[in-house]
Amino acid sequence: MLSPQHQALSSSFTTTTEASLSSSTFEPVGNLFALKGFEKCRLTTAGRPMYASELKEIENMIVVGIALIDNNGKEMKDFNHVYLSTHRIYFLSHAESSGNNGVSYDYGLSCSLSIVERVEKEGGGLFRSPKTKILIKSKDVTGEIVISFRKGKRDEFVECINEQLKKKKWLESLPTVSSTPLFTTPTITSSSLGSMVSASTDSLESMSKKPKNFQTSTAGIAGIMKRIDEENLEERKELDEAFSDLKKLMEKAEDMVNLAESFKNKIVQRNKSVTHNNTAEENEEENQMLDFLLNLGLSSPVTKQSSGAQYHQQLARQLVDFLDNIVQERYGGVITLTDAFCLYNRARGTALISPEDMQIACSLFEKLKLPMKLRTFESGVVVIQSSRYSDTLMANKIESFIREGREKDAMSYCYITAVTLARLLNISAILAKELLLSAEAAKKLCRDENEEGIRFYLVSDVFDPFVNY
Repeated sequence: MLSPQHQALSSSFTTTTEASLSSSTFEPVGNLFALKGFEKCRLTTAGRPMYASELKEIENMIVVGIALIDNNGKEMKDFNHVYLSTHRIYFLSHAESSGNNGVSYDYGLSCSLSIVERVEKEGGGLFRSPKTKILIKSKDVTGEIVISFRKGKRDEFVECINEQLKKKKWLESLPTVSSTPLFTTPTITSSSLGSMVSASTDSLESMSKKPKNFQTSTAGIAGIMKRIDEENLEERKELDEAFSDLKKLMEKAEDMVNLAESFKNKIVQRNKSVTHNNTAEENEEENQMLDFLLNLGLSSPVTKQSSGAQYHQQLARQLVDFLDNIVQERYGGVITLTDAFCLYNRARGTALISPEDMQIACSLFEKLKLPMKLRTFESGVVVIQSSRYSDTLMANKIESFIREGREKDAMSYCYITAVTLARLLNISAILAKELLLSAEAAKKLCRDENEEGIRFYLVSDVFDPFVNY
């Protein structure tokens, strides 16, 4: 019988049609193979596994250029990526191109590490790739699956998965909040203070009366060396204790990041699924909470160590997952590359990326068929733009802002400035000006330049009355 932890983990994923893993055939579901013990995994917008943050699941390693092998020795080339987390192993197919509709058709399977009995290496030959055999065993599943590593990293993968099997992170529960206070203030009374003073006095007297025994083993050079060894041993013990405390602190911090990510996902899902009329104060509190959660960082930042040669591709996918909701909900669908770089690095904490890596990753958005792209305005301002954003929609939004009549000139014409638009869209004034210029190029707006700056008016407000006249 599967453990409660495994059942809880499995409930977070959509189960596919089951077929015996130990049999010699696999049941195809389109390009997807349904295997007993395997489940169809949920993917993010960018095609990465959607890790169960509520179960503190963290990504450990990514290997590309793999192939699954069935019991007949035939390669299942549908799956070319393997992701290893603290809880599961994922086999994903990242399409090199898109379908007819221009959308990437990523999909994948996952298997809980709780049903993995052991992992064995199989040597390759002159014309064969090294392989790894994963033996799966539980009440309902008994079988094996073989992974062929066509681009190497077999040994690193085996070492990493064996480490996760030893740690058994899937058995750990979510951190609970204790009702007892973290710190208690001691109460000192006159009687307790007197007993403390008398105890310290007795201790000092006993130390002064204790005779110092002379030993030949502590004399001379040998004695000095012995004392040095004892001091080194004591220092080593203190260092070990300090590092163990630091490790515990890091584990607690990791729990807090996972908990924060779970809260963030719930807030985002609530905003998407529920139609509610929040007050200005509630919206402000929600924004502050999102900022706080953003400061706590990412639980599984993509690194060169975990991604290898696919570092920039995986970085591009995680960037899209990270920026998608932020850009759409808070920045009107477009954000400057500089602002995105600062936000993403703030969330990564100490695992910072360079501007060059950011630039390369963003340039891969369109190649990977991700729902974002880089755009450079005529002035040279570089932005990241959501696929749901369009100049027409932004021009219509600017028109609605102007018609609200926040600013009027002496002739009662409504207008808008770059500073006002920047405040309304929560973007920089430079980007706001570029959006206004784009709307002007689309013949939605016209400008008036004076000593106060540039004001943008609706063409329909300024010229239509004269045309109709």
